[in-house]
Amino acid sequence: MTEAFNLEQEEITMHHYITKYWENGKHYAESWIQINMFGRSYCFSKQRIVSGE
Repeated sequence: MTEAFNLEQEEITMHHYITKYWENGKHYAESWIQINMFGRSYCFSKQRIVSGE
């Protein structure tokens, strides 16, 4: 028996994330857009900057 896939019931969400952290004595900020659909997560437009340089 196979299951029918119904797109109308699939929850699709989009989030923007940003995180700040220290690594090797430098302060970084990293951001990305994440889309969750079909039971998976997809990451787009990932950017990382070094603060103070």
